[in-house]
Parts: sequence; C-alpha cells; structure tokens
Amino acid sequence: MRAAAFAEYLDRLFDLGTGHLGWTAAETLDTNLDHIRRAADARHELISSVLKAVFPPAPTPPGGDGVAGKLMRFASSHNGMIAARAASETT
Repeated sequence: MRAAAFAEYLDRLFDLGTGHLGWTAAETLDTNLDHIRRAADARHELISSVLKAVFPPAPTPPGGDGVAGKLMRFASSHNGMIAARAASETT
C-alpha cells in the first residue's frame, strides 16, 4: 500500500472513531485499527436493524424490481389498451 493511501485509511478510521462512534480523539488514537473498524461495522449493523424495525422494507412487487418485472407489471396493467391497439393495426 502506498504511503498516501495508508494515510487516507488512517484519516478515515480517525473520522469513524471521532465522528460515527462518538469517541474522543484520545480514545480513538489509543484504539487498535482493527477494533475501530469492527466497532464501526457493529454500529452500522445496530443502526440498520433499528431502522429496519421502525421502517420495514416494502414488499417486493410481482416479477421483482428489475426491468423484466416492471415491463411485466406495465403490460398487465395496460393489457386491454395494448390488445386494442394491436387489433386496430392489423385491420
């Protein structure tokens, strides 16, 4: 790892400790680098689980969220219009 990248990594860990985790600068500087990362990951998991409990995810629509699912829902909701237009174009 180049020196500049390592310095950026250390800055990021310091920011995590003093910002996201709410530690003092002294606490952050006295903590093992791996422990800072693990504490930040645990904090992220805690916040995510609380948010999921308060705001449950919306159910997945039929056909999924992808393009195929969206096209399937569009076609089923506009089926009569599509059929009428296709019939008018063949006559």
